[in-house]
Amino acid sequence: MDYEETFSSVVKSMAYKMMFNRAAVLDLEIEQVDVDVAFLNSTIDYEVYVEQPEGLEDGTGRVCKLNRTLYGFRQSPRAWYLTLKDFFHSYGLFTAAADNSVFFYEDIQVAVYVDDLLIFGADKAKVQHLKIALNGRFSMKDLGPVKWYLGIAIERNRSERTIKLSQKAYLEKVLSRFGMLHCNADEVPMAVGQKLQRASSDYEAEREFTRTYQEAIGSLMYLMLCTRPDIAYAISNLSKFSANPTGEHWKAVKKVLRYLKGTSDAKLVFRGNATHIQGYGQDPLGGYTDAAFADCPDTRRSTSGYVFSVGSGAISWSSKRQSTVSTSTTESEYKGQFNAALEAMYLRNLAKDLWPEIIQGAIPIVVQADNNGAIGLAKNNMGHSRTKHFDTKPKLCQEVEETGIVTYQRVDTEDNVADVLTIPLARDRHRKLVKEFGLEVSWPGNKLKDPRKSATEAKA
Repeated sequence: MDYEETFSSVVKSMAYKMMFNRAAVLDLEIEQVDVDVAFLNSTIDYEVYVEQPEGLEDGTGRVCKLNRTLYGFRQSPRAWYLTLKDFFHSYGLFTAAADNSVFFYEDIQVAVYVDDLLIFGADKAKVQHLKIALNGRFSMKDLGPVKWYLGIAIERNRSERTIKLSQKAYLEKVLSRFGMLHCNADEVPMAVGQKLQRASSDYEAEREFTRTYQEAIGSLMYLMLCTRPDIAYAISNLSKFSANPTGEHWKAVKKVLRYLKGTSDAKLVFRGNATHIQGYGQDPLGGYTDAAFADCPDTRRSTSGYVFSVGSGAISWSSKRQSTVSTSTTESEYKGQFNAALEAMYLRNLAKDLWPEIIQGAIPIVVQADNNGAIGLAKNNMGHSRTKHFDTKPKLCQEVEETGIVTYQRVDTEDNVADVLTIPLARDRHRKLVKEFGLEVSWPGNKLKDPRKSATEAKA
């Protein structure tokens, strides 16, 4: 079953950020456990045979029938997930509808990343009881209160109700890997007005250079997905050239690395303010959306972006080039609203299981945008000669508005937080909007050239 496919139970980043946000507001316990040799815990209910292990052959040439999965076996991750799911279901936990790697019941929630488990709960005794049950079923390491998760440092102040996520250690490894550990800091990830284009048709990048470029983009993409929405636009833009990068593209990658060098201590902060200390109160789930019309010089497609947060910290963001060409700013913004509506529906379904208080029953999720035409189209389902060519998919904007799932509201362009996800911004405005994401950053001043800069770095 699924022999040609690989599968692992991996919690989505939006889900664990929502859970961290909720834990900060409600002062929940967060315990971490790691299952030893997880795949060996899974039984197989179908016939699979393997060759005799090296060094243990009996000379007969016979094969071994597996009773349990092995590492390197394609079905092992899937079998492990099913084994763990059966355990949680027998314990009384349900699978979250929006993320099958999250299990919950009342005030207990568990996030699963293959064999790494996070347990959230208000009652320490209940959390401990679940850990004992897990240890009775599987061999595991009890790591206690969470401090590191998926390469993310977790800094917590329970008296102030804050949880801060940082990837400084990971970032320093990336900087060191590409010879930029002692580089000069930069103030923004991309220069204002910068328009990168594809290489000419007669140019072909060297294989080693292409691989280095792709490794850099992949390393930064993980950073961007977890804790650094401030580089989302730059990484989205630069990733388009991964197949055939040029020196100009690599120069832009190094600018992002220099920006990260100057902001390496950035932390994504979730906090519960003083009015929430006594109960479940919290600012509702809401977001921003924006689009840059025809900003890609090669395809003339637009870039759209959105960000959603609960209270202080962002839990979901995106910056992507649109799949089709738009003929007006209204059309590009409308497509951006469509993408935001999809994400709002997903987050709403996730919150129904994990944090129902933030969606406040039938009250719609507010998505703020800065284009009156696109907002008007969503609110008034009327045909028009200038919109009859629109794709049918963006009609979802009208449906979610009519059904009360999402409502679009006007926000001034200067205050549209999603602007940082669609265009390069000047330093002061970039810093202002990054703060709205919930990022805590010590911005660099004017720094002199670091005398420790290595020869490898100079060559890079």
